[in-house]
Amino acid sequence: MRFPTSGCTLHLLQVLLTFGPFITVGQRVTNQGVVISMVKNAKGPACSVCLPNSAKCVESLNNVTSENLNFTCPNPQDVFVVKTATVIDCTAVTCRMDVGKMESSPFLRFNRTFTWEVTVLPGRAIRLGFPSAGLRQVLPSIGCPEQNVYTITARQATRDTAVGTFCPNGTVSGILVLSKGVVTVEVPSQMKMDLPLFSISVGPDIKTLAQFEVAFPSGLTVSEFFSPAYPARFPDGDLMWSFDVPPKHYATVQFVSSDSPECSGERVTVEYKYKNFSVAKNLADAQPAKTQGNFSMYLRNCKDRKFLGIYLAFKVLVTPAETQGSCSVSLAKEAGLSIHIKKTNPKSGCVIKKDSVVVAEVTLSAGKVTNLNFKDCAFQDLSLMINQTIVCRQLWECPSNITLTVPPLQPCLPQLISSVTWHLQTPAGGGLELLPATGSLQQMLPGFNCNGSFTLRVTERDGFSVGHFCPLGPIRRVHTQSNVSITTTPTTDNLLIPSQQSFFTVSFQRKIKENYIFFVSPQEGVPTVLATPGWPEGMRSYSTASWIISLAKGFEASLGFVAVNQPKCEDGHTGITVKTQSSHKELYSQREDEDSVSTVLVPDSFYLNVSNCLVEREHFSMFSKVVMRRTASALPVILGLVGVMLLLAGAVLLAVCWVVRKRRRQDSSLPVSIYNPNGNFIAPGHPQIPKTRADSESHIYAYIDDTMVYTHLFQESDMDGMQVDAYRSFTGPTDSECHSSEVPLYSADVDVFRPLPDGTPPLPSRNVSTVKDKETPLESHSGPSQDAELESESEDTT
Repeated sequence: MRFPTSGCTLHLLQVLLTFGPFITVGQRVTNQGVVISMVKNAKGPACSVCLPNSAKCVESLNNVTSENLNFTCPNPQDVFVVKTATVIDCTAVTCRMDVGKMESSPFLRFNRTFTWEVTVLPGRAIRLGFPSAGLRQVLPSIGCPEQNVYTITARQATRDTAVGTFCPNGTVSGILVLSKGVVTVEVPSQMKMDLPLFSISVGPDIKTLAQFEVAFPSGLTVSEFFSPAYPARFPDGDLMWSFDVPPKHYATVQFVSSDSPECSGERVTVEYKYKNFSVAKNLADAQPAKTQGNFSMYLRNCKDRKFLGIYLAFKVLVTPAETQGSCSVSLAKEAGLSIHIKKTNPKSGCVIKKDSVVVAEVTLSAGKVTNLNFKDCAFQDLSLMINQTIVCRQLWECPSNITLTVPPLQPCLPQLISSVTWHLQTPAGGGLELLPATGSLQQMLPGFNCNGSFTLRVTERDGFSVGHFCPLGPIRRVHTQSNVSITTTPTTDNLLIPSQQSFFTVSFQRKIKENYIFFVSPQEGVPTVLATPGWPEGMRSYSTASWIISLAKGFEASLGFVAVNQPKCEDGHTGITVKTQSSHKELYSQREDEDSVSTVLVPDSFYLNVSNCLVEREHFSMFSKVVMRRTASALPVILGLVGVMLLLAGAVLLAVCWVVRKRRRQDSSLPVSIYNPNGNFIAPGHPQIPKTRADSESHIYAYIDDTMVYTHLFQESDMDGMQVDAYRSFTGPTDSECHSSEVPLYSADVDVFRPLPDGTPPLPSRNVSTVKDKETPLESHSGPSQDAELESESEDTT
């Protein structure tokens, strides 16, 4: 079999023995084999994986057992990921397993994912131990740059719940998961596993979904923790954290972000258990501070809630009773780094010495070694500020990506960092792209509270503010044209975590046309606030800014201009324009001397561009709000379908009403017999009923009861010129002659016709329905008979 010359062959050596060595007791281990699959949204040339001696090449292979594989591209590691799964049954009474070093040399250049699914008896817990260096919990969006990423999942009957995402080297020494758990380790390419990874054993019976075992080292430590599925809500169950605090150390709990469901009964509580006492707190209460000794923290979720669940992010600060002793700080190899330390409480007994000289504050410069001494300094008596300068002199020499992370500090230094600032300098003709490590940002405006542990301020060299941001929001990335400084500060009294927290990934790029570009992806129904750089003071003269706003398919946006301040221009004009991305159709345009609108409806993804003039007085600023909603184009279709359904329902209703009315008319009819002069009776309901008056002569009355003639009512009527029917004397057969049978049809006697007395005025022609005829109304000149009155009432009722 021939492959392209750019292809490569990979030998599979001991692939199924990648987990080793094990120390195993009492469990059944089933290896599910190796899966090679294509990375989602992979960049690069098309590539396939092929088995030897086979003409079929595919995008993925399951249960790979062959000794070698062929790829149709020169760099398959950019396209494929290698996955290995293992199922472990620990339902025996004793079960213990140490997952050791991984021999994955055949796949070392690939990104690899290893998964262990562990099952124990119901009600028991799986204990995952990390005895060597522990784990550090992080947000899934941040991950672990250049490190293995651990993901722990609790597999429940109805759903899988992400217990947490972790990086190596931290304070989490063990995790207990109820009944069934999954451990996933993602290994970057060219990186080997350390020995050992973790241990698996059967834990005790637990009532909570998960429990975390945390062991703090001596010295100052700040650790951050998140509830399962954070920042999403944790739906049900309780949680527990067990903290091991070193002697002569204080522990302080600080809630960074929290929210709870609306409970019908008892509220969400946080219970702290110490050696000799316990205390319960609400989420909004001040949490325990400067306590000594080990303790456990229980998060009690309300059982009877109306909706949603709970989320919680918190930090635990562990500090020694005092910071004292000598400290030699070397920044000889730290280019562009400086550290500033100062006393925050002048009245405290804390003493700082630099080279045996007492000082209130000190700056440690890059390339130098500084000798410090601290005496009687508590952790709250000192603050520390870090500045780091990153310079790119030639665009082609600049690294492709730089991760902005809190620099590591020597253990003898105070670890309470009040701010970290990175000064980024671009070459001539260059610009910057800022990608937030949290995945997204939201703009922070005056009066806005950030629901996170830190804020980020981007400024230019002279202090002009590009924007103030919080983690997690609609802004995906930011482009700037000039040198900027990025400063991160903690919210309220929360403290940054040294050498562990990443904030931005920076790349140096070619200069852009606009001064600032913001890439925005709104969420449905959530207002996205956008403000011009420098808000609320205003933009620089002649500066420009653009927002590239991407809407989901099938959605539209309502762009509202909440506050627009226009200046008086000395030269040029200000401009606000809205254009669609697909057709570049201009939907809105305004200058400073034109009237503005409050809202613009945008059908799909669009550009929002602003430009300033040379300002004579006042300033140019804009504050807008974007709300994404489902497109209105689907509304006519929905209304059309509803209209058709209503029309069909109306037609059915009319048909039913017609049938009911017809039946009522039939039921309310008074059947009568017709006696005609031919001597034949026509019984009620007989099919031989004549259809016309001429045929039936139904308009000719056989008899009239003179007592029913109301002649006195018509004596005043003028009947001249009116044609009326004439009454004829009855000349037909008598009653006995008509009945052909011996038994009469009707027992009632037939009245005898008597002619009207002479001089009686003729009656007016009237419609009298003596005999019911559905097709032709009956006419009569006589007064209404009893049958006609009843039938008239029936018709009126109908």
